[in-house]
Amino acid sequence: MQKPEHSGRKKGTPNKRTKELIELFGDYNPAESLLEILKSDKVPIDLKIKINLDLMGYLYPKRKSVESKEQVLLFTNSEAVNEITGYLDI
Repeated sequence: MQKPEHSGRKKGTPNKRTKELIELFGDYNPAESLLEILKSDKVPIDLKIKINLDLMGYLYPKRKSVESKEQVLLFTNSEAVNEITGYLDI
């Protein structure tokens, strides 16, 4: 027997556990709390760095690694390196 069409929970309706969590936390916003910690002068710099690194994943997309198809020449001969760098403004 199939379910009737349009039966069940509507899209976007929170389930029981999500609804309980929303009620439990109320107006608490963890991002705002972390920002207050970042602004405090009493918090060590290493903790501020960790918080910033954790928050970056939510603000900026993570970059995928890109495979390069270009060839890289490796010179082990110091004379060849000096000759090539002579042409460059290094």
